[in-house]
Amino acid sequence: MPETMPTVPIAVPVIGPTLPAVDAVRAQILRELQLVALDNARALQAFDSGARDICSGLRLLANADTWSSPAQRCLALEAGLLADAISLVATAAALAEADYRSVHDALALESAALSAR
Repeated sequence: MPETMPTVPIAVPVIGPTLPAVDAVRAQILRELQLVALDNARALQAFDSGARDICSGLRLLANADTWSSPAQRCLALEAGLLADAISLVATAAALAEADYRSVHDALALESAALSAR
């Protein structure tokens, strides 16, 4: 049979003075987490944009009509495959960006709720 610990009620005056300090620290942590989430989202957005630009360039290179030798055609195929791989990474970055923006929004709601107390 598990042992049970007796509960000791803590008087409100003991808790009262510590709550504003705890809330202030929690609010600061929430603000910092919001900044990190927003910075990560922006970085992923920039990565996604740059990756898509690279993909466009690689696809133009892969689809160029100037490839004549078998080695050049092989390079064109590799450029197309590389563009596909980078495109998948860019899609993952876009999804992660959306997640970070969602986290930022959730932290903003929690921060607002904390301020409303």
